[in-house]
Amino acid sequence: MNLDAQAELKAIAALLDPRGRRVAADALAREFGAHALLVFLWDEQANAFTPAPGFKSTIAGGEAWRQFFMRCENNATVHDDLPLERHGTPVPVTALCERNSIFAFVGRPAESALAALRTIVPLLGQLFRHERNELESTAQARLAHESTAKAQQLSDALGAARSALEQALRESSAISRAHAEQAAILRESEAQLRALMKKLEASNQELEQFAYVAAHDLQEPLRTISSFCGLLAKRNAAQLDESGKSYLDFILSSSARALQLIQDLLAFSRIGNSELESHPVELRAAVDAACAALSAGISETGARIESQTLPRVHGDLSQLTQLFQNLISNAIKFRQESPPLVKIHATELPNAWKIAVTDNGIGIRSEYYQRVFTIFQRLHTQDRYSGTGIGLAICKKIVERHGGEIGVESKPYEGSTFFFTLPKKDFLATSAVSL
Repeated sequence: MNLDAQAELKAIAALLDPRGRRVAADALAREFGAHALLVFLWDEQANAFTPAPGFKSTIAGGEAWRQFFMRCENNATVHDDLPLERHGTPVPVTALCERNSIFAFVGRPAESALAALRTIVPLLGQLFRHERNELESTAQARLAHESTAKAQQLSDALGAARSALEQALRESSAISRAHAEQAAILRESEAQLRALMKKLEASNQELEQFAYVAAHDLQEPLRTISSFCGLLAKRNAAQLDESGKSYLDFILSSSARALQLIQDLLAFSRIGNSELESHPVELRAAVDAACAALSAGISETGARIESQTLPRVHGDLSQLTQLFQNLISNAIKFRQESPPLVKIHATELPNAWKIAVTDNGIGIRSEYYQRVFTIFQRLHTQDRYSGTGIGLAICKKIVERHGGEIGVESKPYEGSTFFFTLPKKDFLATSAVSL
């Protein structure tokens, strides 16, 4: 046996070791005058030729290779030009074919060399098929083992989940009973709360009615006292000494202040007792009406009332007019040495209009922001600033009846800004809109 034959046999024998098969295949190809060796076996499941174990696992594929495999099914030897990579340049390929295996050499090996190999191609093919079957069996056995382990794990997990679910159901039942008991208690509490609110509403209505009637009935005796004191001062002034005259003046001033308090209380009660007439209202008209009612005070103090474009809202024109009248009147009353300046502007919010009335008056300290809206609460003495301390309480009641809120921001001697919200039409029936 010559050296070339020995080298060929040695290269063929090297194919028997799966671990170095690709290197041995390339060495065998070089012994036969080619560049590389590819081996394909028929796969019953895939119904196609696939690479044998240990050889290059991928090829370019495509129509050229499909035609190549079809020719190998009917020919013992096939010569073709095929691309080894996708979009690669075709190279010569020579294949030894038998029914279930294909030995494809990249290149053009000599026919004499191929003849020596042809006798053992079936044996090698059978060997490679056995290896593949063994690998598949091993893989299936491993998969079955893993599946058994996973099935056991799944069974354990299902058991744990079942136990957890049973525990959760028991706890849920207990929670449901507790919720049912709490719901019953809540329903009873709600019923009691509704009853209390109904009683409170009735009590408030009775109180407002009582305040209205009491204030209305008190006017007549106060007018009588004031009238007779006036007659006494007019007809008998000469018979009174200085102390008597002083006492009489005190009675007259106190009667007048009491009468003013009663009239303001009646105005406050009317707002709560009267039905709110909601119509489209131009706030400009309400401001103009308020300024007309205050024309004397505006002219006397040289006050300026400036307002930007004001919106149309839904509300009661007379009450909105009174709202602006009280705020403008306060700005004129609590002024500094310079003439009063009142600015009115509106800001649109998503669900409401925010109206601001800003003045340049004496201002309010922050601790009194809430107190000024309480009925009959005054921050100054009667001899310094006249009034009953009910104007801002009326403003608060008007705004709340319109579904809004009112507030103030101020600094002493830097003026004040009273702001309130008026809901848009779609939100008039809802709760108060936050500032």
